[in-house]
Amino acid sequence: MRSSWTLIVLTLVSLAMYLWANGARVESLSYDYDEKLAAAQWMNTAMDTLRAHKYPQIDFLDDVNDPNASTLIGQQFSSITTGSGDLEAKWTALNPNMGAVMVGYFHAAGLQSGDAIAVGLSGSFPGMNLAMYAAAQALGLEPIVISSVGTSSWGANDPGYTWLDMESILVQTGMMKRRSIAASIGGGDDIGRQLSPRGRELIRAAIERNDLNLLFDRNIEEAVDTRINWYDEAAPSSAFKLYVNIGGGVVSLG
Repeated sequence: MRSSWTLIVLTLVSLAMYLWANGARVESLSYDYDEKLAAAQWMNTAMDTLRAHKYPQIDFLDDVNDPNASTLIGQQFSSITTGSGDLEAKWTALNPNMGAVMVGYFHAAGLQSGDAIAVGLSGSFPGMNLAMYAAAQALGLEPIVISSVGTSSWGANDPGYTWLDMESILVQTGMMKRRSIAASIGGGDDIGRQLSPRGRELIRAAIERNDLNLLFDRNIEEAVDTRINWYDEAAPSSAFKLYVNIGGGVVSLG
């Protein structure tokens, strides 16, 4: 009997403490909550926009590797795939809250509205690319973007639906005002060294149909210089507050 009363008393005390702790909670929003929310909402809308454009054209939906039918998860292998990629990482990048995460990174870097940032993107992580644009829009930043089209597995590796095509769709639908100012093939030495001639041809075609200039240099050193010149032509070097790299572009990583 004593043991039963002990359990009853402990249960009542535990319940009382739970109710007290639950009622004592104070909801506190971060100072940049509104900007983070705006970025997440923009990214979600951008993903919906791309899905609405691509979905009717899909012959086969891979509901195992792309369970959310995002249409932003590519194939494991394609003619423009430059290397292996992690599928779970590609899923994670497609969470709209990544836009909010990027806002936090930009605030930590001290960026303010009107600041220019130089950006290097690849086709490997369309989700993180969207997160960058979402945060830039929420914070009023001016991204100057150069992309490489080649992509790792599960990225934007459909030759007819590359990262550049996604950018163009978002511009045409009014979601974005800015897009890449130029593009390279990507892959080995930024000239598609691991790709077949057909793969390089398809990437060149993607760059051409999106009306961008092709960046093609003999080696990495020249490729870096060329990109710096393109950034300088778009904005003075002193105007850039940050360089942002997304993906494994060799020109950014060395």
